[in-house]
Amino acid sequence: MITGVLAGSYPAFLLSSFRPAIVLKSKLQSRHYWVNPREVLVVFQFAIVGILISSAWIIRDQMVYVQNRDLGLNKENLLFHPLTESIRKNKVAFKNELLQMNEVESVSYTFSPLTEIYSDTDAMEWQGKPEEFRPNISRMGSDANLVKTAGMELIAGRDIDVYSYPSDSLAAVINETAAKTMGFEDPIGQVIKDDSYEFTVVGVVKDFIMESPFDQVNPIVIMGPKRNLNFIHVRLKDNLEYAGAMNKLQALFSKFNPGSPFEYQFVDEAHERKFVSQKRTAKLTGVFTGLAIIISCMGLFGLATFMAEQRSKEISVRKVLGASVAGIVRLISSEFTKLVLIAVVIGIPVTWYFMDTWLESFAYRISIDWKVFLWTTLAALIIAFLTVSSQAIKAALINPAKTLKSE
Repeated sequence: MITGVLAGSYPAFLLSSFRPAIVLKSKLQSRHYWVNPREVLVVFQFAIVGILISSAWIIRDQMVYVQNRDLGLNKENLLFHPLTESIRKNKVAFKNELLQMNEVESVSYTFSPLTEIYSDTDAMEWQGKPEEFRPNISRMGSDANLVKTAGMELIAGRDIDVYSYPSDSLAAVINETAAKTMGFEDPIGQVIKDDSYEFTVVGVVKDFIMESPFDQVNPIVIMGPKRNLNFIHVRLKDNLEYAGAMNKLQALFSKFNPGSPFEYQFVDEAHERKFVSQKRTAKLTGVFTGLAIIISCMGLFGLATFMAEQRSKEISVRKVLGASVAGIVRLISSEFTKLVLIAVVIGIPVTWYFMDTWLESFAYRISIDWKVFLWTTLAALIIAFLTVSSQAIKAALINPAKTLKSE
């Protein structure tokens, strides 16, 4: 509304200030400004376009960079389901029947889903820990086969397996970051104290990401099932007919969990939901970029039309003196090229500042590449040229006789 009032009031006041006698005699004189307001508006509009184009580019690069990050897990064909009391009472029988299905590769009970951390602490103790050193360490729990089920990479030792090794209820598997945090040169056999329990490290896995893919990897300790196990993870075999496989799984869940819904989630889908906010930002930036380009092109088109009309006699004289159509198009387009370049130069530091501030909110992030601004400049120049060229060509093709006949 404010923009509409301002846009309409200027020509209204300007036209109402004209004296009819002067208007009818066609003796209106154009005002000369030290800074041309029209050119200032074009520069401002294309600075906004440049900022939005480069911002959209940087956001897209950050999204691609994080989405291609190695999670340390194989999230494909992996689902999880919360445990109910009826399943807890028949955990072993339920697991055995799942493993007998041709569609199932591996099964593991866990404390939390592989997409979230439910517990952490800064009170763990181990040999050689400095008294004042209190790092925050994430907790995870498993009964057996988590490395295989989750698709983790085992670096040293073995996985927890309470069915083959009953003492593994007090065993632990740690990730690389936890081994570095605790200063273990040889982690296997080290003892980690947590609350009243002492867990012996039996394996080390490559770093894996359970929570935000935009953050640094946390030190994680996977413990034997001394704590409650609240979820079951099921890895399905590759190249399945999913509808049939899910029907079989639902039937088995219903057998052990009668009257309760089949509330499974796929790990890859849960992981993808972590990008919702950034995808929304990218989509909105793309929409506003498109709107800004349309508005700027409208302004540029209007200014090109106005300038071509104002300089029609000059263009005709140039044609009479031998100027080519291409030369006249270059002449008119070059003036707008200057404005667009000024706009991009203004927009670059603004984009750099705001995008660098936005990227600082992510621990895992890209560095802003100068090529983004090069491509933005080229895009802005192409947009400007395509907008102006139609009016420039129209002005260059006009018959000089029509324009100069009054002379």
